[in-house]
Amino acid sequence: MAAMIDEARGKREAAIAGYERALADNPRAGVAANNLAWIRAEEGRVDDAIRLAGVAVDAMKNRPEPHDTLGWAYYKQGMSGRAISSFERALAIAPENPTYHYHLGLAYLKIGDANRGRASLTRALELKPDPQTSTDARRVLAESAENR
Repeated sequence: MAAMIDEARGKREAAIAGYERALADNPRAGVAANNLAWIRAEEGRVDDAIRLAGVAVDAMKNRPEPHDTLGWAYYKQGMSGRAISSFERALAIAPENPTYHYHLGLAYLKIGDANRGRASLTRALELKPDPQTSTDARRVLAESAENR
C-alpha cells in the first residue's frame, strides 16, 4: 500500500523499492507485480515487465488490470498479436473500460488492422477516458485517417 501511495505522489523510486520489497516477501504478490510490471514497461524493460505481469495474471486471474498490463508489455515489445489477446481478456472482464479499448486500438493499428483499430479508439472515446487518453486517442485517430 505504501508503494502505491509513493507512486501516486510521484515518488517512483520509492514505489519501485516498495513493490520489490513486497515481491521479496511474497513472490506472488499480484498487485505489486502488476504495478512494477507497468513501471518496467514504461521504462523500456519489457522482458522484466512481461515476467512480472505474468506473475500478476497468475495471482489475479479474474481481475482485468494484469491482463492489460501484460498486453501493454507485449505491445511495447512489438508483440502486438499477443498484446491484442491480453487486451481482449481485460475487456472480457471490464468491457466498459476506455483505457483497455484505447490500448486494443493501438495494437490493432500496429498490426495494420485500421478498421478494428479505429473502432476500438472510437469506443474508448465514447466511454469518456481520462483527458490524456482522450487527447492521445483523438490524435491517433486523426493520424490513422490521414494514412487511409
